[in-house]
Amino acid sequence: MKRAIFVFLFVLTLLPAVGCGSKAADTAPTTAPTTVRTTAALPQVGWITADSLRVRGGAGMQYDIIGGLVQGDRVEITGKSGDWYAIRFGETETGYVSGQYLTFEDPFSAATTAPDGPIAPDGPIAPDGPVAPEK
Repeated sequence: MKRAIFVFLFVLTLLPAVGCGSKAADTAPTTAPTTVRTTAALPQVGWITADSLRVRGGAGMQYDIIGGLVQGDRVEITGKSGDWYAIRFGETETGYVSGQYLTFEDPFSAATTAPDGPIAPDGPIAPDGPVAPEK
C-alpha cells in the first residue's frame, strides 16, 4: 500500500513538468515565426505598390508595426511565410509585408520608353516638334 501511494504521488509531481493543465500553450506568439521559406525560387527584390505600407515584426497583422514604406520603395526579399514576405529595407532594417502589396517587376525600368525616345500623344517627337498624324 505504501508503494502504491508513493507511485501515485510521484506521478502527480511529474504532471506539471509535462504541461498538463498548463496555459502556456494558449498564449499568442510574441516573436516572429521561424518557418520562413528561403529558397532560390523566391524573387530577390520587390517594389511596394501601395501608397503607404506598414512593415510588421512578424508574418501577420497581429505583429507590431516596426516601420513604413511608400509606393515605389525597393526592398530585398529574404524569405516567405504564407502570404507574407520577409524583407530587408533601409540600411539594415528587416520586417514583413503582405505579398499583395509587392510587385517583382521594376516599375522604373527602361521598358516604359520607346526605342527612339518618348512618345507624344499624337506620335513620335520630331526635332522641330510633334509629327502630325497621317490622314
